Amino acid sequence: LGSGSDAWKYWDERRAGKISDKDWVDVEAGIARSYGTCMTMGTASTMTAIALTIAGSDSGGGAGIQADLKTFSALQVYGASVITALTAQNTVRVEAVHVVPPDFVLAQMRAVASDLEVDAIKIGMLATGPVIEAVAEGLKDYPGVPVVLDPVMIAASGDPLLDPDAVDALRSVLIPLATLITPNLAEAAALLACSPARNEYEMAMQAWQLKDAGAK
Repeated sequence: LGSGSDAWKYWDERRAGKISDKDWVDVEAGIARSYGTCMTMGTASTMTAIALTIAGSDSGGGAGIQADLKTFSALQVYGASVITALTAQNTVRVEAVHVVPPDFVLAQMRAVASDLEVDAIKIGMLATGPVIEAVAEGLKDYPGVPVVLDPVMIAASGDPLLDPDAVDALRSVLIPLATLITPNLAEAAALLACSPARNEYEMAMQAWQLKDAGAK
């Protein structure tokens, strides 16, 4: 096996029925020799960690689904994805946002859950309240899986990525389901309906308030 992409190629061929059970044993042995690690995907003897990103697509490639999948790959984690919104953006600004229908967001989550044993979930841009509700419903298919929630509200360019009326749903519906939340100062203030923290003491106080909101 020459590269990490080879392992995924063989896995795809296995799922498509192109590799027999007998030959798969040899492929597994080759993967183990190449990477010197125990993989956790596919069979009991070969498993690779699987992470699911639920986020928006960034056409500029610097954030969202694209950035998450690059990070997963760099850490030798198999990345699955659920797209919540399509953005027409670059490194300067967001030109347009097309929100994926909530029922299709839920369908993506259930399709992944029915086939892959996801080890961790990372949530990013959700755009609207109905999408937030759909994601919360979809998380029921991932019991016990750690959830990292990045409450994306504003792009680096300053353009809004979350409807103002969706902040309450983010606070009341998703934070209680999260293992870890990663807001920046502005996002933490928006979730708590207060001014941004001005020093480490206020940061700590806001962190405790967010933890009291349900994040583990």
